[in-house]
Amino acid sequence: MNSRAIICLAMLAASACSKPKPAQISFQKKEDIFTVAKGKQHVSTFKFENTGQDTLRLIGVDATCGCTTVDFDSLGIAPGSTSEIKVTYDSNIDTTSEVQKIVLVESNTIPKLTTLYLMGKIK
Repeated sequence: MNSRAIICLAMLAASACSKPKPAQISFQKKEDIFTVAKGKQHVSTFKFENTGQDTLRLIGVDATCGCTTVDFDSLGIAPGSTSEIKVTYDSNIDTTSEVQKIVLVESNTIPKLTTLYLMGKIK
């Protein structure tokens, strides 16, 4: 019986020392497909939740070209909380008729990078 108590105490101590699960980012969607009139802007909203057990921190959110800008909350997102990244595409700046843009989201998650996609047509 004494050995059972020692094993239980050892398991309890080991579980108390374990690290909490890291932050996790879960997007409702990772791509937006759209059509926009020439000379207009299109705003894509990417909503996400921190499904981990640690505070989620967005280190950086970067678009691949100057025709696309991003707006996001750089404050920490608590476990279970939600936030969003707004991506604005400006067709005045882009000269193509097909839109294929990438937004890289860097955070304190594993893996560190998440890729968001904008795909569309300019009328």
